[in-house]
Amino acid sequence: MFDTFNYFFLERSISTNIEIKNIKEKFKFKNSIALLSKVQTGGKGRSNNKWYSNDGDLTCSFLVNQKFKLENLGQLNILMSVSIIQALNEIYKKLNFKLKWPNDIYLNEKKLGGILIETNIKKNLINYLIVGVGINIISSPKNLNYETTKLSEFSKNLEPKKIFFSITNFIFKNINDWEENGFSFYKKTWLKNSKDLGREILIRKDNKFFNGKFLKIDDNGSLMIKTKNENLLVFQFGEVI
Repeated sequence: MFDTFNYFFLERSISTNIEIKNIKEKFKFKNSIALLSKVQTGGKGRSNNKWYSNDGDLTCSFLVNQKFKLENLGQLNILMSVSIIQALNEIYKKLNFKLKWPNDIYLNEKKLGGILIETNIKKNLINYLIVGVGINIISSPKNLNYETTKLSEFSKNLEPKKIFFSITNFIFKNINDWEENGFSFYKKTWLKNSKDLGREILIRKDNKFFNGKFLKIDDNGSLMIKTKNENLLVFQFGEVI
């Protein structure tokens, strides 16, 4: 059963994922770790892209100090996305948050945040899992190849720590529930909140492009599309353009 978190709060960090890993190695905690940084100067997104943030935005990481089967990584990715959107919906009940596969958070068709999951693998097991989360609260980067937004455009309730604790609670609750009851709820909840379900989408994988109708995610958290030629394609990883 998933145990509780040790909490750390930093004024400044280069990367919350790097900091939380260093804390794990330094203190040898058996419990999991939740870390919130007021400022992050060198955050990374997927594919080693820079993550832009300012003081007042949410930059945090969670180290789940528990072993998982490697084949469950896709399910855990979906579970973490669901945990974050549940936390946001709990605080901002009137806003319409959406999920973009594999791990982006959207609001009104614009990117609000993202997740970066890293693993420590030993003997074909996930030894521990690091989940980095960034959410635009008071700033949103411009001049990117996609539109961005921030919570301050829609709400005056702008407390990074409140969101952080809500995410922590949902991760704790959901991992225990997933271990007992399985993936079905998280798959259904993810699809219910999907930004692109039923749409024609373009996927980039290994510098190749594929387009088709987004049908569903499978029980591994992989994305399934149907091409114009009626072929079914399944993607364990890739980027929806």
